[in-house]
Amino acid sequence: MSVLETMKLRAPIKMSLDVLLGELDFLTQRLREVEKCLRDLSETKRHKEAYARLNTHPGVGEITAM
Repeated sequence: MSVLETMKLRAPIKMSLDVLLGELDFLTQRLREVEKCLRDLSETKRHKEAYARLNTHPGVGEITAM
């Protein structure tokens, strides 16, 4: 049983929260997929050197380096 199911909220509010939580789950999964694609791309011959160089700068992480 989810926390949402245990809360005493009116049906329309529960439905809205359920929809928003579903969207959050979907977007979280898509973000993981995109990040994996970027990591894979950073390991290719074409991008590996530039990625490694950029990633050494403070404040530049995986996403920005790509």
